[in-house]
Amino acid sequence: MIRFLLLFFTLALITGCYCKRSDEVTIPEEKTSISPEKMSEILTDFHLLQSAMKQKQSKKEDFKFENRYYHYLIFKKYNVTQEEFENSLEYYKYRIDELNNIYEDVITNLSVLESEIKSKK
Repeated sequence: MIRFLLLFFTLALITGCYCKRSDEVTIPEEKTSISPEKMSEILTDFHLLQSAMKQKQSKKEDFKFENRYYHYLIFKKYNVTQEEFENSLEYYKYRIDELNNIYEDVITNLSVLESEIKSKK
């Protein structure tokens, strides 16, 4: 179930960050400012945030301001800008093997967090 949710959120994140709509495909340059390790940590936090926002949404709570604020805090925590994140995501989108490795790390991170929470109960 977690893998299905992660896949869903991954696709939502990738398509949500993709703004450029044209027939011409431009593959980003060979550099990215965010390493795969850092990217997996950022994406782990984004998935945790999305999960929290889904819970607020199910309770019919207003969270639009909070959502933007928490995104800002994640970018600040990792010392990256939204533009750097989007450019790096675009970079990894064209390097599927690297993106798969990043998401394997994200799944591992979330699984570790889940097991820590279950052990505290």
